[in-house]
Amino acid sequence: MRNKKINIGTSGWSYKHWKGEFYPEEMKPTDYLLFYTEHFDTTEINSSFYHLPRRSTVEQWVEKTPKKFRFCPKISRYITHIKRLHDPEETVARFFEVFEPMKEKMGPVLVQLPPSLKFKKNIYVRFHGPKELYASSYSDKMLKGFADKFKHWVSEGHSIWAFFNNDVHMHALHNGKTLQQMLQEMEMKKA
Repeated sequence: MRNKKINIGTSGWSYKHWKGEFYPEEMKPTDYLLFYTEHFDTTEINSSFYHLPRRSTVEQWVEKTPKKFRFCPKISRYITHIKRLHDPEETVARFFEVFEPMKEKMGPVLVQLPPSLKFKKNIYVRFHGPKELYASSYSDKMLKGFADKFKHWVSEGHSIWAFFNNDVHMHALHNGKTLQQMLQEMEMKKA
């Protein structure tokens, strides 16, 4: 059952180094997304920070995924880091034009600001790895701490979108699945 208040996925799904470990060795990259949806019900589109996909690609993603699957695209760095949020009308319109076919399956849009721009609100959680960026795993103790925080935040009326971006050595997959399991166990104990 999909918990609409806590959403866990990884920052993207198309990683070559996941082949043979997560994705079957014989699987074509065009089939990765469908396979991914069997394990997670949301994903961040991290690549849109660097370049916008073609609209036809977005349409294919929407067609390949289940009705309840959600995408969270990351807004273009051109808007946030180059233009620094100035005169965003044209660039933001272009971004949402590309992702328009996904509107029924879209979660929040990640706006990553450069460190020199300050933003005072929080809800979206990204995990990059506790020791080595993108290449280290979170311990069960750390994940349990986040599970407790997430449950507390949900009790305060918040929605949580959590994405694991520590994809090297497939830590994102393992940490995401572990956190999902911890939250499910907490929910079962509560019932």
